[in-house]
Order: sequence, then C-alpha cells, then structure tokens
Amino acid sequence: MPDPGHPLEALLAEALACLDSGGPAALAHFLAAHPAEAPQLREALGDLHSLDLLTAQPTDLRQLGEFRILGRLGEGGMGVVYLAEQSSLGREVALKVVRPELLLFEGARERFRREIDAVARLEHAAIVPILATGTDDGVPWYAMPRLRGCSGEAVVKALASRAPRELTGADLHALLQPVVADGTDSESLWRGPWWQVVARLVQKAALGIQHAHARGVLHRDLKPSNLMLTADGRAVVLDFGLAQARGDEHLTRTGSAAGSPAYMAPEQLRGEGADERTDVYGLGATLHCLLALRAPFAQTDAEALRARILAGERHPLRDRSGAPPELLLVVDTAMDVERARRYGSAQAFADDLQAVLDGRPIAARRLPWHVRGRRFAQRHRGLAAAAAATAVFLLALPPLLLWQQRRANDDLAAEVARTDAANRALAAQVARADHGMNVTIDAVDSLLGSVALPKLRNLPAVQSVAADLLDDALALFDRLADDQAQAHRVQHLRRRTLLDAAQLATTLARNDKATALIDRLLHLLGNGPVRDDEEVQRARARGLLAWIHYRAGRATAAADLLAQNRVALTRLAAGPAGAPATVAAARELAETADLECGLAVERGDRPAALRASRERVSTLAALLGAKAVDVELFNARISLGANLRDAGLPGEARPLLESAIADLTTHRLPEKGWPVPRVLLAMAQHELASLEVDLEQPGAAEPWLRSSLQLFDDLVRDYPDGHALRRHRGRTANLLAAICNGAQDWAEARTLLEQALRDQERVLQHDPGDRAAVRYLAQHRRTLLVTLRGQQDWPALEDAARALGALGGGDENTGRAARDLLRCASFADPIRQRWLLDEALALMAQAADHGMRPNPADPLYGLVRDDLRFRAFLSRRRR
Repeated sequence: MPDPGHPLEALLAEALACLDSGGPAALAHFLAAHPAEAPQLREALGDLHSLDLLTAQPTDLRQLGEFRILGRLGEGGMGVVYLAEQSSLGREVALKVVRPELLLFEGARERFRREIDAVARLEHAAIVPILATGTDDGVPWYAMPRLRGCSGEAVVKALASRAPRELTGADLHALLQPVVADGTDSESLWRGPWWQVVARLVQKAALGIQHAHARGVLHRDLKPSNLMLTADGRAVVLDFGLAQARGDEHLTRTGSAAGSPAYMAPEQLRGEGADERTDVYGLGATLHCLLALRAPFAQTDAEALRARILAGERHPLRDRSGAPPELLLVVDTAMDVERARRYGSAQAFADDLQAVLDGRPIAARRLPWHVRGRRFAQRHRGLAAAAAATAVFLLALPPLLLWQQRRANDDLAAEVARTDAANRALAAQVARADHGMNVTIDAVDSLLGSVALPKLRNLPAVQSVAADLLDDALALFDRLADDQAQAHRVQHLRRRTLLDAAQLATTLARNDKATALIDRLLHLLGNGPVRDDEEVQRARARGLLAWIHYRAGRATAAADLLAQNRVALTRLAAGPAGAPATVAAARELAETADLECGLAVERGDRPAALRASRERVSTLAALLGAKAVDVELFNARISLGANLRDAGLPGEARPLLESAIADLTTHRLPEKGWPVPRVLLAMAQHELASLEVDLEQPGAAEPWLRSSLQLFDDLVRDYPDGHALRRHRGRTANLLAAICNGAQDWAEARTLLEQALRDQERVLQHDPGDRAAVRYLAQHRRTLLVTLRGQQDWPALEDAARALGALGGGDENTGRAARDLLRCASFADPIRQRWLLDEALALMAQAADHGMRPNPADPLYGLVRDDLRFRAFLSRRRR
C-alpha cells in the first residue's frame, strides 16, 4: 500500500477514477502513462481487490446524517458525489464523500478536510459553496447546492465530432438545456459564435479564481472536468481537493507533481511550487480545450506529453477554433511556458477576455521577436539562423519599399501646389513610384520563388516558418489587389500563393486552413472557362481537396474530385508538346493516378491500384524520358514496385526496386525539394526487404532493412519534425524486429520496437487522424507481444497487452491482448490471476462484438472455460 501522504496516493485515486469511468482498458492506459509508479499502483489495486473494496457498490449507501441518498452524480479521484435529499429542509443537494477504498489512508481524510477548509473561505458565484459538513459512521462528507449542467469535459466529449468554428452559443445552450427543467436563462447569454460564448464563461470562472486567490487559496488542478457549465449561463469551479493555502508549502514536495498531467503548468511538472500564475495556466488550458474541443496537447505517451508541455508545443488554435487573433494571443499569454511571461493574476486574464468580448484593445502583447527567435532556435538549431534571416528579409523589404513610395508621393503632392515645375516632376516621380511598386512585387515574387518555397517549404523543421511567410505574402497581395495598374500581375501572384499555401497547409495536416485557402482560390478562378494555366491551378486545388478527403476517410468525395480532374487534365495534356500547360497537366495527371491508386488500395481493389500506379510511371516517363534521373519519377517507380509486390508479382517488382536503388546510389542528386533522394533510397530498400520477407528469405532482407533504418535515423536527425520520416522509420524497425524475433534475438527486437512505438506516438501527437500511424502503432504492439513472450517477461507482457487492447480494433488487437493476458494469468498468484482473468474476459467481450469466436479446445482458455462469460461467447458462436 502507498505510504499515507505520499504523492502515490493521489495517483492511486486517479487510477480508481479511470477504472470507474472507463473500465480495465482506461486503467491500463493510465498505468501505461505512469510506468515508474505502475508496479506499486498495481500492488495497491491488487490489495484493494483482495479486500473486495473494488467491487463494493457505492450505491448501497442510503443515509448520511440527515441526508437521504437518491443516486450517484459522479466521481473523481478522491471523492464520490451523490444526489441527496436534506430531510430537514426538503431540498436536493450534492453530497460529496471520500471514496470508501481510500478511507484506509489517513492522507485521504486530510486532503478532504483541506478541501472543505479551502472552499469554506470562499463566497463567489463561480465557486460552489458548502452548505454543511460532518462525519457519519467514520465517513466524512460535505453538502453543496445541486448544480444542473455539464462539466467542460462532458461538453467537449459531446461536441468533439463538430468543427468549433461552425458552432454557436445556441449549440452549447441546446446541450445544457435538457438537464435543466426550470432554468431562468437569458437568450442573450448564448448569442454569438462558439468562441465568444466559451470566452464569456471562462471569464466568469477566472473571476471566481481571482476571488480565491485574494483569500489565499490556490486551486492547482484547473481543467475542463472541474468546470461546471449551467444553462443559466454560469461557470462554476469544482473540486478544490488539491487546493493549497498561501504559505502551506509542505503540500508541494520536491519531485512531486500535483494535478492532472495533461493540464499541468510546466512548473508543476518540474515539481516546483505553485502560485497564482499556475492557476492562470490552468484557466488558459481549459479555455484552449473548450475553444478547440480537444485537449491542448496530444495524450499518447506520458514522456512525450511532458516534453510537449515543457516546450509549449500545443495543438494550433488558429485554423480550428475560428477565434479572433486577440483571443488567441490571450490564450498564448496565459499558457506561456515561462511563468514570468504569463498574466500576473487571474484578474488580468479576466480583464483581457472581457476586452476581447467588448472589442477593446487587450493588455497582452505578442512575444518580442528575440524571445520567439530564441525558442525557435532551441527547437531547430540547425536551420534557425537561415530561416530567421529569410523571414526578416521577406517581411522587411516590401514595407520598406512601400514606405519609400508613399513618402515620395507625399513629398510630390506638396510640391504640386507650389510650382508648375513640380507638375512636370510629378509625372517623373509617379513613374518612379510605379517602378518602386514593381520592385516590391518583384522582390516578393523572387523571394517566394527562390527562398521561401524551395528552401523552406520542403524542410520539415521550418515548414511552419514557410507557412507564415506565405501568409504574409498573401496579405501583401490582398492589399495590392485594388491597384489597377498592377491588377493582372497581382491576381496571378495571389492565385499562385494561395495554391502554395494550401499545399503546405495540407502537408502540415492543417486541413481546415487548407480547405479555406482552396475555397478562396476556386472562388477567384470561378466555374466558367479559364486560360489553360488557370485550369491547371484549378485541377491542382481540387487534387489537394481530394487528398484532404482521402486522409479523412471520405473516399467518395475524393473520387468525385479526381473524376473532374481527369476530364480536364486529359484534354490539357493532349495540347502542344512542350507547352507549359501541357507539361503541368501531365504532372497533375500523374498525381491524380497516385491518389486513385491509394483509393483503390483502401477498397481492396489491387488490380485497379496496379493500373493507376503503372499509369503514373508511364505518364512521367513520357514527360521526362524513361531514363530520366528525376526524383518524382524515382518516387513513382518505387511506389509501383511496392504495388507489384502487394499484387504477388515479385518477378516484376524486384528489377524495378533494384534499379531504383542502383540509380539513387550512383547518381548524386541534389537534396532540394521533397522528398530528398535519401528518403527515396530508404523507402526502396525497405520495399525490397519486404519482398524478400514475402519470399521467406529473412537473411536477404536483413541487410536492406539495416541500411534503410540507418538512412531513416540520419534523416530524422537532419529533419527532426519530419513526421512522415518517423512513421516510415517505425515501419522499417518493426519489420527488422520481426526478423530478430524469428532468430530469437529478443533483446534487439525489443529495442527496435520501443523506438518504433515512440515514433508512431510522436506522429499521432502531431496528427491524431493519421490512419497509417494508427495502423503501424497497433502492428508494433502486436510484434512486441511476440518479443515479450520470447523473453518470458510477464509483467511487461501484461502492460503491452493492455496497451494493445486499449487501441480496440476487434480480434486483431483486443483478441490478441486477451489471449496474452490469459498467458500472464497462468504465471500469476491467485489474487493477480483473478484480476487478469477479469481483464481478459472484458477484452474478449469487445473482440466478440467484432466476430471473435474462441476455440474451447485451446488449452489457453483452460482458466476461463467454466466462466459464465466465456460460455456466453461460445453460445453466441453456436447461434
């Protein structure tokens, strides 16, 4: 059992809350996020299980003092909240009691008493008051008014599938209204877009926290689940269980982090003392979550989560929330990783939120350029200097030239009023001003063409810098759009910049932004006849939109767009040989074929995939020459080799892949554009190794895999934010680990798989919707089960099986996880065995819903053969 007062007690409470809310799968995910404490937590949970404390039914509680228990409202880490009736006054209240499992710990009682003492000091509309306290049969409790509404966490879960920028306050009102029968809400509270209503509610909560701070109380655990939103327009802060009175420093121990990891301030993660600015961070994180309808940081791995919080690498808000820039700056200031740069108080945070709502200037200011530069340099040391110099040059030159032009025109206007000679000078100066405008446009065009796009857009470490430069250039062209003298050229550059920005946003998985840019471009181009070069632009925009639909699983929408492109591009590609529009259309046809290949693979149509892949190669070969040394053609040849292998045609695949490897090794192509030649070489070696594995030649595959893995290691080091590189490296490491498993080299296999898992988890932090990374993550976890069985590391196998089961996915994942938990149960003591069998049967129930039918004759099921739940699976099969 954890020592009373030890921080492990708080983790045990959170583990119990996970078990209550999500069952064994949620508990397994929680334990995986706390690997250092997991053994002690499992021991404590096992002890509680052996004492039958985990199976106790909290609803058996019927009376506490004068309060009659009516039902259960919810639970947290330390407490359970019941709906109760106060007999003396005949009113319904919320009654909070310590979880019965934790009454064994004196620390739990102390924490509960601390919560009561903290809330008793406070009296504010945004803080739920205490009506009465007491202890009954050794169970401490306190009563609060019953709040009718939803927690912020419940709101996020209910609306997570919706796009926040498309929601309004009415959507939130509709969600809250059903839980209130007699609300007295005002419609005016719910008017406006989503961001406006959310900011209004969090502003009220901030005023409540300011009230607490003024009375010496820090909350220290602000998060969406601790914010109750009511249909009468209130935001009420809950759960002061981690509250700390000012000066009560013994509550913050070195190395101990209080609070929920996903919403902790950086100083809490480092085990430092909390202050008012720590709560400001929690308020900002809560606002971020409500604005985006997702947590600020991706939560897949505890170590990676900690690193992202400390670096301030949050999910971007700009494209998702629809909030104005001023509100985004307020969130940035509240969640700054440096405590000294945050708002000094909750009041200052609330004041700026009110200023945003009122349309007034805010007090927060963007970080100074040198601070932003320092933070960028810390993350991307290799390219920081070059990127900064480029950004300064691109951003500074156009305003300088425009300023010179305006100054010249102002000076001339004054002289015109004085002499006729000035009139003659005016014509000359206007000509020079027009020349200055041309120089400005030339400069931006040149820098975009020679620096921002080829040198920044395709380097993963600075793609965000390139995106910002494109945004600034687009803003400049928007301002110049009304200049009649430059209208034609500006519109051309405007369209080209929109297309480049949309393509980069798609690469960065900023799909909302990319879609908005594509819509702007298609609106500018219109639906009628256009010039050939503009038709190619229109086709490229549709192709990007098709890619976004494909990545989101909307195959029909993607196919419709590709069908439109094929008609238009086929006509253009038949134009005069060598004409720019003809060449561009041919390249776009190759891109169309590539995406058509992907759609065919998704629906399992291998022949169609192979036809599309062949078309891509033949189109590029006809355009460039069959023996051309071109990165795009190499890419197409390697992709065709992979499709030939998948189609069971190794005889055709092998020479294609071997020749690609030989050419890429022989020709030293410059590393410009993307993908760079090293990426293609690594991918070709991986595909050739996969072919050897298919032919059951692991000895021939291993050298290619090791060479490919070394290339990917070098590439990830050179391009640390190259998420696709990490995804491919993980896939290569998994295949090499499978060969190591076959050779019973368990130690190397385990090392490779641990790295592969870290790679896919990092990819998913960046883009949770990356379906390939999700698929590879499950594949790596399944391979790891084989490795751990070989090592007979049963505790690690338990953890790995739980992690696989938490991914879901039917028999492939949950079924395998259940079987490995049964294997572990065979080697466990009776108490742990009972625990493992319950987990295994719960996973088998999930797998049964996806068609799993266990074989009762398999000795593996011996421990559960007589269990009623297992018999139910068998009867389901007979039916």
